[in-house]
Amino acid sequence: MTFDKETRQAIAKAIENGISAKMEVYEEEWVTDAKLCELLPAFTLNFLKHYGDKIPRERLSVVTWNGTYIPSKRWMYPLHKIKRMVSEGQFREIKLCK
Repeated sequence: MTFDKETRQAIAKAIENGISAKMEVYEEEWVTDAKLCELLPAFTLNFLKHYGDKIPRERLSVVTWNGTYIPSKRWMYPLHKIKRMVSEGQFREIKLCK
């Protein structure tokens, strides 16, 4: 069985999207800022402090049984998603808005 070039590219893209989705949804690894800097040395704690809002991150919050809201001061970073974004070149140029 032979596929033309467009079909092969479509199949490869579908497989790539499926693997990315699997890694970023079912096997995502959420790390602290220090661990992210250790695993991806291009990011530093100083960079995350000033420009961390330019990369994906989430903050954990807790609501107690009596309704008290307790926000966390620490951020969690999705490691697989950030690695994919780095490999795609999405951080080559970060634009800051006024």
